[in-house]
Amino acid sequence: MSTDRLTQLEDLLPALTTVNDRINCLLDISSELRLYDTEAALKMAENALLESVSAEYKFGIARSKYAIGTCFWQKGLSEDGIKYLKETLAIANEIKNKKLEAKANNILGNIYRDLGDLAVAFRYYNRALNTFQKLNEEETLGVVMKNISVLHFDLYDYDNALEYALKSEIIVEKYDNKFRKFNLYITLGNIYFKKEDTENALKYFYKALHLSEPETSTYVLAQSGIGKVYFMQNQLVHAKEYLQKSLTTANKHTYIESSIVSTFYLGRLYLQENDFAEALQYFLQALETAKFHKRKHDMMSVHEYLAITYEKINNIPEAYK
Repeated sequence: MSTDRLTQLEDLLPALTTVNDRINCLLDISSELRLYDTEAALKMAENALLESVSAEYKFGIARSKYAIGTCFWQKGLSEDGIKYLKETLAIANEIKNKKLEAKANNILGNIYRDLGDLAVAFRYYNRALNTFQKLNEEETLGVVMKNISVLHFDLYDYDNALEYALKSEIIVEKYDNKFRKFNLYITLGNIYFKKEDTENALKYFYKALHLSEPETSTYVLAQSGIGKVYFMQNQLVHAKEYLQKSLTTANKHTYIESSIVSTFYLGRLYLQENDFAEALQYFLQALETAKFHKRKHDMMSVHEYLAITYEKINNIPEAYK
């Protein structure tokens, strides 16, 4: 699988004559690969880091560490991600590259949000927001606004979440960045889903799906979003179809978020159908993945429905563990 941008970069790479240009091209390729092959993206970033160290190219070292840290975040390896991103911050500060510093702060915010430490996440997002404002980086400012929207979402403050997301949409639509549009559409889909506006939720999840290529992490996340909306609309056949497709590809490529969403809603679907054994299997799978990757907000959601399932099968000790 290949995106048009990836093909262009791969064609460009052999023609580059300077080490620094080659390193930056490798990192651009890594960024594209991250959409659907995190392992390949990680390997490319690690190669770029080796070349950067050899060439004593500090910007390349910082960019490589940022790329590696971001890959670790996508793989759900939080501690490794934090380590590399904090190293990015130190070098970016040394070479006075404020834009890279802000980008690293933004991803650190994402990791701490996944870990459930929302106060720390907000601190990193706020640093990124302030820096992008000072740099007049409107496009990336829209990304941080989206992330702050997600933070409000995690605090169950769906009105403020929607306000920030809609502000972000104005900026993201203006710059027409495909990947950023996708992420925002997923966020808006999730907010409308929680506000029980399933029509708008489905609209945004389908917009995200149509922007993505099959088997990419973005495509699979959109599938899981569509599946959970169909579940809430009680269209169980459609829900099962989308959730199963999402889960199969998520497990194949280790897309953590899609895997958790799909297993959780498949569990809820089978619970609704009174197939308690199947529901239990999916809830336990979702819990194991969430625990392994220390995603506290997901663990809380799964525990609630595990308790309900255990009650249904009269396993009271497990229900109230």
